[in-house]
Amino acid sequence: MRSVSRRAVIAYRAAVLGLTGDQPVPTDVLLEAGVQDHPTGATARLALRLRGSDTGGALVHSVRAATHLHHRTDAGVLASALRIEDARELAKQSIGPFGAEIGAGFGAAMDEVAAVMREVMSDGVARTKGELSAAVSPKVRPELAPWCAGCGVHHVQDALFRFASLQAGLSIHVDSGSASRFVADASFEPVPSTRPGRAWCGGSCAWPAPASRNGSRPGCP
Repeated sequence: MRSVSRRAVIAYRAAVLGLTGDQPVPTDVLLEAGVQDHPTGATARLALRLRGSDTGGALVHSVRAATHLHHRTDAGVLASALRIEDARELAKQSIGPFGAEIGAGFGAAMDEVAAVMREVMSDGVARTKGELSAAVSPKVRPELAPWCAGCGVHHVQDALFRFASLQAGLSIHVDSGSASRFVADASFEPVPSTRPGRAWCGGSCAWPAPASRNGSRPGCP
């Protein structure tokens, strides 16, 4: 398997997101890599409108479990390509001591949380993160919902919650008042778990690999 350095991954990301200034990047290609949206609902669609695109897309927790705008039809590939089995793969600052505690059990924990999320969201009601967490946390194993001093409650660990939301097929809807809510999307069906994105990049960068739409997509470094 080919090794890909962190520097090469960052260089690829800069190129595919049009940050090198070499040439304009088509919107289709941008959405394949994902346009980060932070604060949620504030930046990704605006960035695309400034490029002359008014595309729909779907907001999901994808790369690093951060909110990104992607092609809605790519969500199944993303769920498989970005699946994490071992929390020790994650940066310590994103998972904290919980990562060392759960270790190789992260994939099973993510499946457990995602299954409860799907059950809760099957009623078709959109929920804020707090509402969804309150409904999901009591239904999972106690070790997956540690005490949070900041919130003053037990709830599903934050990174686990965000990673699980993609596996559960949830996208994020932002209304005109800037309130964001999770919604269930029946079109989000994970592809077989062969991790196609990692095979495409050589194993390190975890970029998804849906079929190219226009042949202009930059190659992986």
